[in-house]
Amino acid sequence: MRRMTSTNKASAAASRASAFGSASCELGTPSVAAVGLTLVTIEASLVLPTGRLPSGAFTFTPWLSTAPTGFENAGEIVLPAPILAQVVSGKLVLSQAAGYGPLTLYANDDPGTTPVGIEYRVTEALTYGSLSPWTFVLHHTGPNPLTLASVRPTP
Repeated sequence: MRRMTSTNKASAAASRASAFGSASCELGTPSVAAVGLTLVTIEASLVLPTGRLPSGAFTFTPWLSTAPTGFENAGEIVLPAPILAQVVSGKLVLSQAAGYGPLTLYANDDPGTTPVGIEYRVTEALTYGSLSPWTFVLHHTGPNPLTLASVRPTP
């Protein structure tokens, strides 16, 4: 049996990470906002016409024009990683892997953010059906928290 050294462990971890490169990132809520970037909490309350609570998920990806694109501000780079949020009991929360905490995202229009024009692209996978993917700008000037209903297109 081969003994795992710290070099082997790091190599194995890198291999696992690259194997899942296209999967959604499920990261916990940052404890401190990066310099130059504003954290905004996203909230949603969803209900079906029958009064039942839907289930499903929303994915938020930094987006520019036609492709996932990261953004930068004051030396901090926000990667173009899709962030998965689940609908649990009709409420929008981070996925189970991230501990079901509140969904927070960095605003994408803080002064000094580049490239200019970044939006979040939202895809929905809900029990009752979903809208086509849509985009919105998450403004640093508020409101905070932001209700998803205020930026979601009308079906």
